[in-house]
Amino acid sequence: MISGYYAQVSHKALDYKMMVIVHISLSGQFAKTLSEFEAAVKLCPNVLVCYLMSGEYDYILRVACKDLEDYERVHRDWLSALPHVVKINSSFALREIIDRPNVGI
Repeated sequence: MISGYYAQVSHKALDYKMMVIVHISLSGQFAKTLSEFEAAVKLCPNVLVCYLMSGEYDYILRVACKDLEDYERVHRDWLSALPHVVKINSSFALREIIDRPNVGI
């Protein structure tokens, strides 16, 4: 049941005050397309979470940034450069309400 132990470090304490939810659409869902995107997104240090999705978008990412200027850098240097990306939709979190590391504990 236990998959590991970790310290939950405050993003704000590290000066990452902005959380961005990013929806990504790819040019297709071929195995090679998905694997190339996934390998590249793992290299972006600001991406905290990446989910392969059903529905309108192919992936949803949670991205930590210091401020809007930092997100512009991440968007320009990382997200826009990811392979096979055709659409990026960004939403900015106004306030965190809950962030549970586990369910039912």
